[in-house]
Amino acid sequence: MNRETLFESIGMLDEDILERSEKKTRRNSASIFITLGTIAACLALIFTLALPSINKPLENPSMPAAFQNGIAKYIDSPPSDLSFTKADLIWLSQEDIFNKWNTAIFSGTVTKLDNMVIDFKGDKAYRAIAEIRVDKIYRGDINNGDTVSVLLPCPIGEGIKMTGTEIISQLTVGSYGIFMPIEYDGSAYWEQNGYTLKLQDVAPYGLADGMRFAFIESEDGIVFASDMYPAISVAKTLEDVESYILSMID
Repeated sequence: MNRETLFESIGMLDEDILERSEKKTRRNSASIFITLGTIAACLALIFTLALPSINKPLENPSMPAAFQNGIAKYIDSPPSDLSFTKADLIWLSQEDIFNKWNTAIFSGTVTKLDNMVIDFKGDKAYRAIAEIRVDKIYRGDINNGDTVSVLLPCPIGEGIKMTGTEIISQLTVGSYGIFMPIEYDGSAYWEQNGYTLKLQDVAPYGLADGMRFAFIESEDGIVFASDMYPAISVAKTLEDVESYILSMID
């Protein structure tokens, strides 16, 4: 029973007392004592339950810690005047893309996209989290049908341009593709403005960049960083990409 339920119970009890008082012209002192005692017991229970709530566990333990403690929060969209700095992607060979990090690799459908802001002691960073329902696993401790939360390197929305995210920024709810996110462990962190944030506290998975770790279906074929994958630069379907991925991870 929560506090609201207890207060409702007390309210019903008071109305019941008033109703009975209208029907009876006399009540003995014993019944008054019992009624008042019942109210007092309820109030005592309320305060007993309320006191531990100061240190009670977080209400939604499945929500990442950064959201529960207020460091991160969901937003509708980033500010319209948000400026993005140009950042060069580190050079990676095709072998490095698959071996530098032990990425999970799976295909699936984007079921949800949420923009978010992370507050590094007043220095704000805007990103997004994609929820992807998995239907095929190539590598990783994931099951078919799982929904995986993935931190994206940019927010998602019309007019948002950020260097190095031209592929992943094209995601929409309903997008289908092959994704290769890093599974974060305790050693993965983000340091900014003197604050260190464990990436696990934001999402269990994340993309290393917005170009090389996603292959997305579109009406015109597939969208991917073809110049960074010379072996499949002319690939037209996800089946072509799948064959290439399997050859790289065997």
